[in-house]
Amino acid sequence: MRTLREASTRTPPARVRWMRGATLAYAGVLVLLSVLPSDPHATGGLWAWDRSIRPAVQNVLHVPAYAVLAAMAVAARCRPGGWRGAAAVAAGSAAFGALLECVQAFVPGRSGSLGDTTWNLVGAVAGALAATAFVRSAAGRRIVGISG
Repeated sequence: MRTLREASTRTPPARVRWMRGATLAYAGVLVLLSVLPSDPHATGGLWAWDRSIRPAVQNVLHVPAYAVLAAMAVAARCRPGGWRGAAAVAAGSAAFGALLECVQAFVPGRSGSLGDTTWNLVGAVAGALAATAFVRSAAGRRIVGISG
């Protein structure tokens, strides 16, 4: 039987390390998209990037963005958690989204909103639940490599 110290210093499998890196990279993309300034007077170019997307569509895009983040975070766990683990991942992903909404208050041409935070929460919950259900299924256990 391993001691607690041995168990905590064990190197995670390559799949887990890769997913952790991919999750952090994806979170970095979300940060960049969230803090990219916008000029309401620009008619084209980089500073008018968000003018090509209608506001209603921008709001709905928060759902898949945070669903993917939460699903990747579930896959990046060493041990697949149950529903409590999914709740923790959803809460962490939603808190990350709320933090980015707060940061947008300091970005020129951007503003955070409670509506966007709500869409982030919806996406995070959906992604965490879907990924956890998949991992707990027989197909998910085969892909992830869990016995039992």
